[in-house]
Amino acid sequence: MRIGIDIRAILSPHYDGNVGGGHYVLHLVKSLLQVDNYNEYFLLCDEKLRHKDRVFFSSFDNVQLLPFPRPFFSKIMPGLYNETFALSFLQKAGLNVLHVPLSSIRIPSGYRGKVVVSVYDLSVYLRPDQFPSIYRTRQKAIKLFNVRKADALIVPYFEIAERVTDIFQFDGSDVHVVSPG
Repeated sequence: MRIGIDIRAILSPHYDGNVGGGHYVLHLVKSLLQVDNYNEYFLLCDEKLRHKDRVFFSSFDNVQLLPFPRPFFSKIMPGLYNETFALSFLQKAGLNVLHVPLSSIRIPSGYRGKVVVSVYDLSVYLRPDQFPSIYRTRQKAIKLFNVRKADALIVPYFEIAERVTDIFQFDGSDVHVVSPG
């Protein structure tokens, strides 16, 4: 099976505002690679991937690093970038499953493959007063979009599974609890 995992947030706080998400992605991928040598993994990265991580991931025979293209306007018009370049990039990869480990990274709306999304941070729903309104609105919109696009969700605890099914009206049978550690 060809499994794509978006690893752009590995220890890169520029994606979700904290390093916690980056640690989650790093340990998720490391754990998967150490127990599974049957599937092919396509790790979707960018130029910010640390050299030592690049070397580590490249040491596995069943791993291929796929750097996202970074045209000049990706920062100026991220929506257009996501719906054109990122979509084309994902379609060309020919993945059986795309795993988006951070629900704050938006999946292109035109992507038609199977999608798994990890949801572990519901703070914008549980403590909305702690966030600026623009950030809160953006994060809620992206999470809702990603969850609706997902075929399955991964959450770290049963409590979060219950909250995810309540907040997003997501089918509980497609929510899988994978405890950290």
